[in-house]
Amino acid sequence: MVKDHVGSFIIMENESKIDRIGIALSGLCLAHCFLVPIAALFLPWLSSYLEHDFAHFALLILIIPTAIFSFYHGARKHNDYFPLKVGSLGISLLVIGIMKEAYFHSEEEVNSLLDIFVDHIPTILGSILLVFAHLRNLRNCRCGHNH
Repeated sequence: MVKDHVGSFIIMENESKIDRIGIALSGLCLAHCFLVPIAALFLPWLSSYLEHDFAHFALLILIIPTAIFSFYHGARKHNDYFPLKVGSLGISLLVIGIMKEAYFHSEEEVNSLLDIFVDHIPTILGSILLVFAHLRNLRNCRCGHNH
């Protein structure tokens, strides 16, 4: 009986760590979406190094499995499907935003900072939704009992 309690505590701790990693990755994506456009506007020579599609795909490759694992296990364990639904929407927005940037990105002169952020709206919203979903999942893990 003690072994089960200790084992479930270790699993709960690992799930919490995965949610924290998910929050950090989604936060990094959000920071990238905010800071790169500002850097591109004020330091155009730096934007060619920061705006590569590699950064977007690398973050996406890390974010998707972390989110799926976390939200799936959280939904099964806590019977709360809200993080799974919100996280799925967040992942969808990230994919749409990255595909939009990769395939429909215009090389025209950007007129304002607002134009830059409008281009990043799907990825910004997706990142915010993922952070909220991970926070909800983390809160569920801290409820102190198994469902």
